[in-house]
Amino acid sequence: MELNHDKVRLLMLAMEKSQDVHGMDEAAASAFGEKNGLSRDQLAYMVACLNEGGLISGKVTWGNNQPMWIYPGNLTFKGQEYLDNIRDPEIWKQTKSIASKAGSVSLDLMSSIAAKVITKTLGLE
Repeated sequence: MELNHDKVRLLMLAMEKSQDVHGMDEAAASAFGEKNGLSRDQLAYMVACLNEGGLISGKVTWGNNQPMWIYPGNLTFKGQEYLDNIRDPEIWKQTKSIASKAGSVSLDLMSSIAAKVITKTLGLE
């Protein structure tokens, strides 16, 4: 299954907006998935990957070979740093343009590219 960088960004932005101290819950996650054209399996995969990568505190509970409970939770400190680097739409657009030259890049590399774009934008290069 593919990890879609645009959907990851949208999910993290939605998670950040959660007013619940425990973060985005199952209902909000399901609504996000429906709004953004994600199947439950795709949403579960994204939450599981972001959790494994240390970007969110979420969890997916599986049963009968399907996601029974999808809880994205909160952004971790690392997740907040990643989101801060890719939050601005223009920075994100430039980051994706640069990353597209490689075909496929990791979230860590996306964050590094975004940081370099920000540095250049601020004239700190």
